Order: sequence, then structure tokens, then C-alpha cells
Amino acid sequence: MKLTRRGFGRVSIAAGLMSALGSTSVLAQNSQDNGLVRFIVPYSPGTGSDAIARSVGIMLGERLGRPVVVENRVGASTRIGTEAVVRAAPNGSTLLITTNTMVINRALYPKSNFDPIKDLTPITISGWTQMVLVANERAGIKSVDDLLRAARKAPGKINYGSPGIGTLHHLAMELLKIKTDVDLLHVPFNGSGPAVTGLLAGEISVMFLPLTFAVAQIKSGRIIPLAIGSEKRDAALPEVPTLRELGIPDMNVPAWYGIYGPAGMPPGLVDKLNAELRQILQSDETRKRLSHAGVEAADSTAEELRQLTIRDADRWALVVKAQGIQAE
Repeated sequence: MKLTRRGFGRVSIAAGLMSALGSTSVLAQNSQDNGLVRFIVPYSPGTGSDAIARSVGIMLGERLGRPVVVENRVGASTRIGTEAVVRAAPNGSTLLITTNTMVINRALYPKSNFDPIKDLTPITISGWTQMVLVANERAGIKSVDDLLRAARKAPGKINYGSPGIGTLHHLAMELLKIKTDVDLLHVPFNGSGPAVTGLLAGEISVMFLPLTFAVAQIKSGRIIPLAIGSEKRDAALPEVPTLRELGIPDMNVPAWYGIYGPAGMPPGLVDKLNAELRQILQSDETRKRLSHAGVEAADSTAEELRQLTIRDADRWALVVKAQGIQAE
């Protein structure tokens, strides 16, 4: 896989879609959308998915000569926005930019109205955000060994936080519990902001945080980095070991971002969109924009995203089942 590492808004554009996608393109057949391409983001403005949509949308619109609109459809743990894409016509006029929360939801909400694997068409991976395990400076935990010793000495007494049940922050820690056979107490908050506030205030001892978000707090000394949940160390914190280095395997737990369309999109259309999006994601301009938003730009074939979607869905389903996790 080729990877490059590291509400409602309108993005400007002009004309010429027929020349960009061919005179028989199904994109040109959808008159009810008035020629628009909609990027559905199931997160609020300012998030990684939103940053990708707005950064990529600018350049995709210029390439296609077609208006691109970003719609933030927030709610139900990304399911409202995702379902809007699932129900859309498979003509390329409606695209989803989301994270692997979508595949976690597949296990948490088995009675959902859609299946993200069966009811969406993968187009390309668009980015990554690494996760780092951190501790409050006053918790007396300076390393992963400290955390595991404290947890084994007092099972269920050391608490950890997350933005809510079923978030990647939550599932990553539950996977760590499985791998190390320790018992930690989960304290779910209502969103990332309250969770971080709780960590800084000492209400919780440890948690997983997106690396780029954590760096400023780490450099200020308010939180202590314990390990990176990735396959190799990160240039932003080169002195921090990976969990794999510390003898805890299979703990590569990044947030990844993918671009999807509705199921049933013609292969030629998928190929065309994939080619356009990959060129955009490989550009220096896009990499810089996304880096400022804490996202490492990436790109892939549609098949690579399909495989990643299935693999991650299976992985987190096992964690949900093993830990008896239930959605609120």
C-alpha cells in the first residue's frame, strides 16, 4: 500500500465535468443534484474528516469543473451522515469522508439500517492520525510498566478516559487490557473536550489521544507520553517508544480516514475518482493543509481501502465481543 505520512460549507469551482469524466459519465446524469458533488462528513467542523473534505474538495472541484459542497451531518455516532450516503444514488454525486469509527459501529449497532461494508463503495484511504497513550502528570505513572504494575496491584482501581463508549480511544484501551491482562476502569465522557479536561484535571489517570493533539500538552509537561500505538516511532515524539517495542504486539491503533460512495458505483467511475483523489492527496499543498489539522495525508487503491475496512471491522468486533461492550 502506498501511504504518504505525514455546518455546511461551499467550496468554489467552475465548469467542465464532461471533459473530466467523459461525455457518458454517470456523474453528469444526476440532474436533481444540480451538478453538485456533496461531501458528507459525519463529524462537526474542525475535525480531521472535515479538514480532508474541505482541503480535497477545493482541488477536486477544480479538476472536475463541478461545484463541491461539504455537508456536516452530525449525530448517532456518525450513523446519520453515513446513512445519507448509503441512501444516495451511486453516481458519484454523494461521497462520504469518515473514520474507522464507522467500522467499530458495525459491531456496536448490529441492528443498524445499513452495513458499512456491504452498503458503501470504497474509493481511497485519505489519511491517518496516530494515537499515543498518555498519563496525567500527577498520576505517578511514568511508563507503561508503571501503569501495568499499578493496575495489577489494584485491579479495577486505575481509571482511564475516552470521549465515549465505542470510540477508538475506548476500544484501543480495551485492546491493551486484553493484550496485557489487566483490569482498568473506563470513565466515558461526552466528547473529546470533556475527556481531555478530565485528564488534565486528574479525574482520570490515562487515556489514548490523537498524537498531534497530545503533543502540545506533552511539551507543556501537563501529560506524560507512555507509548505510541503505531508500528514505528513518530518524528513528533522520537523519544517515545511504541507499544510493540515494549513487548505488546498488535497494538497498531491509528485513526484512519477513508472516502466512500454508495454501493453499486460503476467500476469506471470509482477508478476515475480514485485517480483524481490520489493525485490530490499526494500533492504538497494537501499534505501541508492536512498536517495543520493533525492528519497525515495518505492514498490507496479502492481495493486496499476495502481490505482495510474489512480487516478493521473484524478486529474491533472481536474486542467488542470479548469485552462485552454495549452502545449507550
